[in-house]
Amino acid sequence: MKRIMPQRLGFTVIELLVVIGIIGVLTSLLFVAIQSVRESARTVSCSSKLSQIGLAASNFESTHGNLPVGPWIVELMPLMEMEGVIKQLGQNQVASAVQITCPSDGNNLIPKQHMYSNYLGNSGAWISNQGYNGVIGIDVLDGESSRGIRFSDVVDGLSNTALAGEALTASEQIGQVRLRVLWSSPGQQYMLEELEEFASACQGIPSNPIESGWQGNPIIKGNFFRDGAYVVGMAATLYNHVVPPQNPSCTNSGNVGSAISTLTSNHNGIVNVVYCDGHVSNVSENIDVATWREIGNRRDNTNNQ
Repeated sequence: MKRIMPQRLGFTVIELLVVIGIIGVLTSLLFVAIQSVRESARTVSCSSKLSQIGLAASNFESTHGNLPVGPWIVELMPLMEMEGVIKQLGQNQVASAVQITCPSDGNNLIPKQHMYSNYLGNSGAWISNQGYNGVIGIDVLDGESSRGIRFSDVVDGLSNTALAGEALTASEQIGQVRLRVLWSSPGQQYMLEELEEFASACQGIPSNPIESGWQGNPIIKGNFFRDGAYVVGMAATLYNHVVPPQNPSCTNSGNVGSAISTLTSNHNGIVNVVYCDGHVSNVSENIDVATWREIGNRRDNTNNQ
């Protein structure tokens, strides 16, 4: 008589472990995919804000005959349907004002009495004896100290010259946020003709700058309104094209006027930049430094003066 073996129900321990492993792998892949989709959406949102800035700057230049000079992002707010924010700033209601930030930043350590923007204006490739060669600020290069820069001053073409870009905002965690802090070099103050030495020192900041003697300002990066007053100038509202994106920002041994202020972001290897003609493009952190400086210079790009 043939013996009938009982039918096995359920899984063995090995089979169960295999299934759990497969589920774990699929879950991790799904998580990565979801994160990638979320970051793509954040990147699009950041680019969209830059597009608004480009359009507002164009309308501002058409109306006033030049680009903004002082707290430029504030001057553009009425053209970005943000009049309410200006009113709140006038009443020093900073905590309730809408921060002009990129969702990819994710920095939640902003002091309530400060107002930050992830978008900085292009001040130029470096400074000369006459001033900056970017597009946001006073056109001192042409001896016109009373007006802002016109699109007609951008001799290298509006589509080739940056207007503004993204930067991670400041953070109070000074020892852990190398790209959010404006670092002061511990050594010599570099002269204008020592640009490359200064750039090399700034890019070479170690992962733990404080231990190497660098001192940092943890609140200035992107901080355009502080304690009831507008803040203007390098790192607070402006950046420059001395070194490529995703590098640290440095003052020249405390001299903020000749600082290196960089574009930074949490996007993977890129930052978004809006050009003077209004188009937005992403720029790789590996861009050639000479090309990067050309993009920042409104003058003849055969030199940085």
